[in-house]
Formats: sequence, structure tokens, C-alpha cells
Amino acid sequence: MKSQEYYLVEINNIDNELKRINEHAKNLRAQKAKTMGGLRQYMISNGLEQVSDGKKTISLKKCEPRKKARSKPKKQKRNDAIQLFRDAGIPNPEKFYEEFESAQKTPTGDDQNDLSYGGNTSKPTKGKKKDSGVDPFLGF
Repeated sequence: MKSQEYYLVEINNIDNELKRINEHAKNLRAQKAKTMGGLRQYMISNGLEQVSDGKKTISLKKCEPRKKARSKPKKQKRNDAIQLFRDAGIPNPEKFYEEFESAQKTPTGDDQNDLSYGGNTSKPTKGKKKDSGVDPFLGF
């Protein structure tokens, strides 16, 4: 039987390794973005719409930097939602917003099993997605 120290050391080792992998992945994504920017400049200066190495083709559109949409501040979101509820004719839109907000929160307690360690979760498994050729982190 394994001791609690073994489990703690193992968990800490896994956490450290995950942290290292995440940092490495972050650096690779930044390096790819920088390289894609350089390729974009090259393609623009040489009038190319796409480049290919035989296996993979990269278009000028794929090289464009990803634009991240800024989100509204929480107070603005709340005010906009209350105004929408008011326009829709909902009586007491402030109270309705509070109920709406609480309905979106995850319940806490022992009955929550989506993070049950060592056991089966009730989440269904998904099939393998087709590769769209788009990097989910960079949008290329």
C-alpha cells in the first residue's frame, strides 16, 4: 500500500511537468506567430497569395494575425442584459437578471461529480474531430 507522501510527491511532479509543458507550448505558439508574421511580410513583398512545400499550403489569409475581441466589463454586461430584459417586457428585470446569473453558476457540494478523481464521470465521450488545418490557439 502506498503512503500519502507518495501520492503528494506524484501529484506535485505531475503538476510541475504540466507547468513545464504549458510553458513550452506557450513559447512555441509565440514562435509560430512571429514566424507567420515574417512569412506574411515575405508573401506581401513578393506578391504571393500562397506558399507550399508539397505537403502543406499556407495562404496569405492564414498568415494574418488573429484579432482578439475585447469583452465588455461585467457592469456593462449587466446593464445591457437588464435593458434587454426591460425591452422584452420582463417585469422586475433586475431580479430576473440575478436569477439568470445564478442559474448559470455550477452548483457546489458533494453531488457535483464532473471532477471526480479516480472514477468515471458522467460526461459523454466525444469522437475524434476532423483536422481543419487551423491551429486552435493562433487561429491559423
